[in-house]
Amino acid sequence: MAMKGWWRPAIRGLTLLLAAFLLLPTGTGGVGAHIDPSSSSVNPAYEDLLPASIRQGQPLRIGADASTPPYLFVDENGDLQGMELDFMRAIGDELGVRIEVMATSFSGLVPSLLSGRIHVGMSNFSDTLERQKQVDFVDYTLSADRLLVGQGNPHRIGSTDELCGLRVSATQGTTSAAGTAALSDECVARGERPITVLLTPSLGDTMIQVQSGRADAMVTDQAQVTYQQTVTDGQVVPAGDRTGPNYHGVATTKGNADLRDALRLVFRELMANGTYDRILTEWGQTDLAIDEPIINGAGRLS
Repeated sequence: MAMKGWWRPAIRGLTLLLAAFLLLPTGTGGVGAHIDPSSSSVNPAYEDLLPASIRQGQPLRIGADASTPPYLFVDENGDLQGMELDFMRAIGDELGVRIEVMATSFSGLVPSLLSGRIHVGMSNFSDTLERQKQVDFVDYTLSADRLLVGQGNPHRIGSTDELCGLRVSATQGTTSAAGTAALSDECVARGERPITVLLTPSLGDTMIQVQSGRADAMVTDQAQVTYQQTVTDGQVVPAGDRTGPNYHGVATTKGNADLRDALRLVFRELMANGTYDRILTEWGQTDLAIDEPIINGAGRLS
């Protein structure tokens, strides 16, 4: 699997684990970026669908939380890297517009869209029926959840049914956090002890809870699970099967259907011209591929 821009450990043991802690951003993922397109003018194929400010040279503002490797993260030099950053570059090139990546906490993505601070939300962003009440999605990859536990799986966790009475970390505002709370309610309904849910502001903080042993497990995106197992040299490992298949997408406000439709056309072109497959291949995530971008696809997978 390609590890673009990620550190390559030279030593093992405690030093490796500490390095992993340092390189997973905590807090709100507060690093942004400016991306210039390969063309100096807006692509006429999309011009009528873009907001006037963007047609006149202002950047397309994309909100993202840079604590979600391999999607988006900060490397050892303090620079943004990740599969979604490559997609942002491809979007800018195809549209012929500048991209401004706006540092946004995951829980702040929808509020930032609704306030107009950003045009697009793109941060390992699962399309859900609840989120569709406020925003529209253009779905462009598959996703699923997986348990992540400490090395050796000391509690021998094999499924989410075995989390009752344990400490589970989760990132605020994510589908995983909502799902973990629901699992705890199911534990109580069965007469078992509830899950102690340890909410954190970012994936980096959530991951550290598991790596340090303060949490017994976390439920997160499958791509993140396999990536973290690799870059921490097995300090964290997957457990159980994939659950909760869903779509990831870029989000726009309900009142911005033109921009939504432009992004669907962009992803359709990226899929047709090979850019989409190239990016997924470079990040070792070809199993996330779909054949066609989908508007508001939540609920179609089971």
